[in-house]
This record gives sequence, structure tokens and C-alpha cells, in this order.
Amino acid sequence: MITPASKLFFGASIVAMLSAWIYGWGTGGGFTGVMLFGLKGGVGEVAGYTILVSVSVVLFLIGCATSILRDADPEQQAAVARLDAAPAVIAPRGPAYWPTVGALSLVVALIGLVASPVLFVIGVLGALVVSLEWMVLAWSERATGDPEVNRQIRNRLLYPIEIPIAGAVGVVVLVTSFSRVFLSLDRISTSVAAIIIGALILAMGFFIAYRPHVSRDAIAGLLAVCALVAITAGIVAAAAGTRDFETHRQEELGEEPDPGPTEEGAPATGAATFIELSEFAQ
Repeated sequence: MITPASKLFFGASIVAMLSAWIYGWGTGGGFTGVMLFGLKGGVGEVAGYTILVSVSVVLFLIGCATSILRDADPEQQAAVARLDAAPAVIAPRGPAYWPTVGALSLVVALIGLVASPVLFVIGVLGALVVSLEWMVLAWSERATGDPEVNRQIRNRLLYPIEIPIAGAVGVVVLVTSFSRVFLSLDRISTSVAAIIIGALILAMGFFIAYRPHVSRDAIAGLLAVCALVAITAGIVAAAAGTRDFETHRQEELGEEPDPGPTEEGAPATGAATFIELSEFAQ
């Protein structure tokens, strides 16, 4: 049986898909291409068509999730599970930060519409993540009358998704930040910075391993501060720019790098000298 919330999401999904078809056909796409999602024929303006189709798919998946979870209604869940009585439900106790993160994602998406397509994509992805996290949090907090059981239900559902994605994003961000720092320093300073960073990571690992009684919140706070410092350093280094690279041969001989063509289109100094010697030999 389809729940009331599922009907709402399925209806919105149909409206979004119809909007995508109309938008694609109105922007120059063919009827076959629009209906077959570009497999055969054009879809018109690709960005708008893709966004509308993606919204339709996401709404459809949310509708399926709400139908499976029975709108997070304990009485309906008890009826489906064939229980004699619905589990006791308590009001949520912890604060929810997802509304703030969702508002920030929407602001980034709006800025991206004017400034950069990359920011727009980041904002849209952030809004989708917030929608998923917020939906699962609202459902899990009302699943049973035990807050600890509710937390375990939420973690069991989302940890297989959150941990790999967070790890991959963290590795990419840290590697990018460190690379910006290394590229902005000279050769000797880069070696020193790499040794210091490696030593700090090793010391932190030893500290966490040999201090098992340290709370998880303290470790999480320490790692968050280190990540914030690394990201800030990467941003500052990227703003400062990269150093000038020279070939090993030029460094050994102490020669100046070839400046390349001048503004007037004249050849560089080395090329001009070669031409003069050729003319003299002739």
C-alpha cells in the first residue's frame, strides 16, 4: 500500500519528469531523444534537462523510501511487522544541524549560478546529502522508544555510505591541500615541511594508540583541528601561487631560464644568438 507521503513524492516526481520533457523539447530537443533520455536524438539544453531528470529520480527514490518505512508511523510499522502494540515513541532530544547545512548548500548553489558551475554542483550535491541525512535522522529518532536503539538503527543504515564517502573526500581534500603547500615552497622548504608533517602524523598515531582511555570526542576534535589547519594552509598556499620551476641543467650552470618570445614577437636571447652565428658562418 502506498502511503500518503509516498503519493506526494511520486506526484512531484511525475511533475519533474514532465517538466524535463517539456523543457528539453522546448529548447530544441527531439521527441525521441527527450523521451529516451538522449539515447537516440538530442535533449535540447543539457544542463537544465539533466537537473530536472535528476530531481525526478531523487523524488521517486524518496517516495519509495517513505513507502517502505511507512512514513515513519509507529502504528503502521507495527501493523506491517504484525506486532500486538506499537512501540513507544519519544520526542527527539538532540539538536539537528542539517537545516543549517542545507541552507548553506542552497546559498552555495545560488552563488554557483552566477560565479562558477563547480560551486553550483557542490551546492546541489550538498543539498541532496542533507535531504538524505535529515530524512533518515527524522525516521530513526521515532523508530522506537529507546534513544540508544534509534541511534544504532541510524548508524547501521548510513555508516556503510558515510564512512567510505567521507574517507574518500577527506583523502582528496588533504592531498590537494598538501600539494598546494609543497608547490608554493622552494625545494629545501618543501623537504623540511614534508618531514615535519610526516613526523606529526606519526606522533599523533602513537599518542592515540598508547592512550586508549582518551575519549572519542577529544580524538575527533583533534583530528578536526588538524584537518582545518591543513585546509587553511592549502587555501593560503593556492592564493600565493606556485614557485618558479627551473631545469636541473640550468640550476647546475647557474643560467637564467629562457624567457621565451618577447611582446613584439622577437625571438628570445638564445634564439637570436643562434641566428646571428648562422648568418656569420654563411
